Amino acid sequence: MFRVLIILAITQLIKCSTDYCIIGAGPSGLQLGYFLEKAGRDYEIFEKCDVVGCFFRTYPRHRTLISINKRYTGHQNKGFNERHDWNSLLSDNDTLKFTRYSDEFFPPADVMLDYLNDFKLYNNISVTLNTQVQSVSRSECGNKFVLKVANVKTHVSHERECSNLIMAGGVPTPRNAFWFNDDVLQYADMPMDKSFYENKRVLILGSGNSGWETANYLQGTAAYIHILSKSAETRIAYQTHYVGDVRAINIPFIDTYQLKSLNGITNNFNVDEKSMVQDKDGRWVRGEPLEAARCLSSTSARVNPQHNEQQQNRDRFVDEMNEVLGYEKYDLIISCLGFKMDKSFFDNSATPQMDESSRQKFPRVNADFESSNVKNLFFIGTLSHVMDRNSSGGFIHGFRYTTKVLFNILQQRNHGVQWPHSVQSREMLALHVLKRINTNAAGYQMFHYLCDVIVQIPSDGNGEEWKYMYFNDYPMRLLHQFEQITGVKNVSQARTMIWYFDYGDNFSCVGCNTLREDRFKVDPENPLEANFIHPIFLQWDKGENMGRKMADNKYALTENFNTEWYAKLMFADYLFHYLTQTWHFSGPEYRVDCFVAVLEYLPIPQDCHPVYTHLNSIQE
Repeated sequence: MFRVLIILAITQLIKCSTDYCIIGAGPSGLQLGYFLEKAGRDYEIFEKCDVVGCFFRTYPRHRTLISINKRYTGHQNKGFNERHDWNSLLSDNDTLKFTRYSDEFFPPADVMLDYLNDFKLYNNISVTLNTQVQSVSRSECGNKFVLKVANVKTHVSHERECSNLIMAGGVPTPRNAFWFNDDVLQYADMPMDKSFYENKRVLILGSGNSGWETANYLQGTAAYIHILSKSAETRIAYQTHYVGDVRAINIPFIDTYQLKSLNGITNNFNVDEKSMVQDKDGRWVRGEPLEAARCLSSTSARVNPQHNEQQQNRDRFVDEMNEVLGYEKYDLIISCLGFKMDKSFFDNSATPQMDESSRQKFPRVNADFESSNVKNLFFIGTLSHVMDRNSSGGFIHGFRYTTKVLFNILQQRNHGVQWPHSVQSREMLALHVLKRINTNAAGYQMFHYLCDVIVQIPSDGNGEEWKYMYFNDYPMRLLHQFEQITGVKNVSQARTMIWYFDYGDNFSCVGCNTLREDRFKVDPENPLEANFIHPIFLQWDKGENMGRKMADNKYALTENFNTEWYAKLMFADYLFHYLTQTWHFSGPEYRVDCFVAVLEYLPIPQDCHPVYTHLNSIQE
């Protein structure tokens, strides 16, 4: 009997320890779970809700996603189509495409909930539902995390140990100002019955997508809507090319403001420094009338009596402004100030440092997704967006790729599995690069962040002097650690090349006209002047210099607003000439019809060179 109890105790201990614990079964948690499951790794995902992706039960509040669902692109190529499918997770199952779930270009949020639960089911992803993580600490030896978890229904709790902890819970905690009280409505739980807002003066705090979304929702019922923004200028996505800035679907409110229809926007209002207060009738007014300015001016006048006339002018200005502000009264305030990470369940041994530049919204994260101060604590999804705030990593169509990057890093770091790569011959290299340029979705969405890396290696014979190791979707911020991250040795003295997508230096801005006449820079003879998104090439004579010094050679292909770079005279001939001059490329004459047949999964014409058949067989 005693022996049986010992065996049961050991069995229970084994079950309570795992290699990877993931907190949160949203899109990023499920995406990492998919890769870990496929690799046969030991992992467990903890989710406090009774379904996965329960974020989408509540958000967005007005129930329309702003991630596009473009079902038709005119192409059959999976990679090209993936560029324009912003909601699907990565998997080998072609039926698990979000485009099969909705016909809408901006789909209903409830569809995402259905999709994520199907994704979990069909991929057999291990998720423990109805489980709240109550605390996270380090074990006594310091090499493991100890999680206290509890069933939200039975309240029974137990401990789990894991070697690696991955935070995938997003940013669930609303940001509040110091002067808030219970009468301030929160975006998270504002009444959705429009009649509640009939003929009321509404003040919205925050000019992100949630604030604009809310303003548009209330236009038909509220008497007056005023948005207060901390930023000096409103950041519009079509100007900045950052998907997290205000999207076009949310800016009809601008029309009613500029066309004088009782709606307005005020910038430079910092709710952490300025306040609103309630008057005796419960209406909200500015909490900081300009008496402070009057007092400051009076002091100056006493010290310098000759300033009396200026003082009188200032007093009149203060009185006039206070008179105007006195009429700016609001029946309701809705806070749309965004969210931040919840770190309340970490104890002192495991608390991650927060990023000051994001006003502590995000954790401080190294380029390999690891906490800056807690070893083996990693962040994925929106929580890792602090590293790529100029790209798309805060959204599914960006972080599905960065999550795969972390998986590849963990595979090498913990299991000795090299970063996936292929080996290309000299005659195949240029065609393979051109194919990737036309089909690569990861680098296209994570522009200026993910790149393809090509390493020149000695050939093993067959009459060729060189071959080329080809690595897909590698983070540019880790180029200086290439051998360590990939597990591939002897790269430091090899010739290396990367290519990545990026915009021109002057294509993005705040408040300028990005639709100006000279926005096109289509010139194959001067491709580095391209403005719209385009591929850029960097070469180093030694791999040890990647990411450490300026490239020895820089080139680009010019822009194309259809993002199709396979025309012979405009793109292919220039790329092949560049590779011939720099890496002594040799290969068959390029034929557009053969190449397009490869891209579109069509029968390859019989008179095409055999390399096109081989190109067709390479798995991405």
